[in-house]
Amino acid sequence: MSEENRNLGNSPETEDVGESNAAKRLRMLGIDNEDPLNKEPIAKTNFFVNYWYHYKWHTIVALFLIAVFAIGIGQMATKVKPDIYIMYAGPYYYQNTTALTGAFKATMPRDYNEDGEKIVNILQAVYKTDEQIEKEKAEADAEASANKEGASFEFSFDYSFNAQEYDKFRNEILLGESVICILDPALYEEVKGDDLLLTLDESLGYTPDFAHDEYSIRFKDLAFAKKYKVFEYLPDDSLIVVRRVTAMSSLKGKTAERRHEYHVDYFKAMVEFKKPFKDSE
Repeated sequence: MSEENRNLGNSPETEDVGESNAAKRLRMLGIDNEDPLNKEPIAKTNFFVNYWYHYKWHTIVALFLIAVFAIGIGQMATKVKPDIYIMYAGPYYYQNTTALTGAFKATMPRDYNEDGEKIVNILQAVYKTDEQIEKEKAEADAEASANKEGASFEFSFDYSFNAQEYDKFRNEILLGESVICILDPALYEEVKGDDLLLTLDESLGYTPDFAHDEYSIRFKDLAFAKKYKVFEYLPDDSLIVVRRVTAMSSLKGKTAERRHEYHVDYFKAMVEFKKPFKDSE
């Protein structure tokens, strides 16, 4: 068969098509991302667009968690922490805690944790004994009987709340942060025999002549308490004591021991009070 006949028998589907002149020109010019027929750029794959399409919500959630974590760390780093923790447990409730903490702050010799500010944290456990409840009820009944208009009066008391406040007191004295405690005598009697309190000789190095016993001092016998009017509302028989380092606190090692030393030093400043300390001192 002749060469001409062989060429005529070639199928269009199998015939090699050479590179077009337009394609050659583009190749020679180094333009590989254009379609020679449409003369429009062929879009390259964009990594960011592809990533965002597949992982948009993963990224949003991750960024949100990172922001929350960063804010939390920042707040912890800048948060001013209390130098001294004090608990009052008894029948009276202080509404004006600002004046109360102000009086304690004025007696603080120095900024113990050296964070730039003296801060006292006050925890209140407002608990009344059965005797105190009965006395309150009797007084209410007498007042109702003396009412000239004869209006009926029924005494009510939240025993559930009272029980919760007692639990708060027990948990704090055993496991809490409060080292200095001002206690109702009935609550004091509950804890003084449990080896939870320092003797005055241990905390002060001596026992003052006006001490209530080897562990406690009647709070209102302190010159410090007589100086500030805010303490007038405290029951006269309230006792101030210093708690030992608890078993839970001892797990924190030297940090807990150092904090306990701060409280002992502050307790001594209250007992030996002569004048308020300025913030600069």
